[in-house]
Amino acid sequence: MSKSLSPRQEAVLQKLANGQTQKQIAQALKISPETVRSHCEVLKNKLGAQNNAHVVHVAYCTGWLAA
Repeated sequence: MSKSLSPRQEAVLQKLANGQTQKQIAQALKISPETVRSHCEVLKNKLGAQNNAHVVHVAYCTGWLAA
């Protein structure tokens, strides 16, 4: 598992953890939904997760997100 996230990946991860959809994240960050999907794919790869919910779970378990 990679040990670093870009600032944008961190922002996407935080918004996923807050329960926002990819469309909501795109609107909030003023980026395209395709870019959000790309960031989510990178997060899944870095965290070894299978889907966005698993990304959030693994991020909490590994300390990338604080409870």
